[in-house]
Amino acid sequence: MATILGIDTATRGCSAAVMRDGICLAHEAEIMVRGQSEALAPMMDRVVAAAGIGGFDGLDAVAVTRGPGAFTGLR
Repeated sequence: MATILGIDTATRGCSAAVMRDGICLAHEAEIMVRGQSEALAPMMDRVVAAAGIGGFDGLDAVAVTRGPGAFTGLR
């Protein structure tokens, strides 16, 4: 069973989700023009906690989008 944290900051989006074998365990998304850099880390903390996987150590992989968007430093 692979547990994956997916994050997206492309265009006006900011989202994070934890998936296990194609099933979404927790997700959160917000539309924003700016502020993804401030919003993303707490969002990831919340979805990992909500997924009940025992923290970031419970992840097997992290997947990110490539863009486009203003917050490219993460990618």
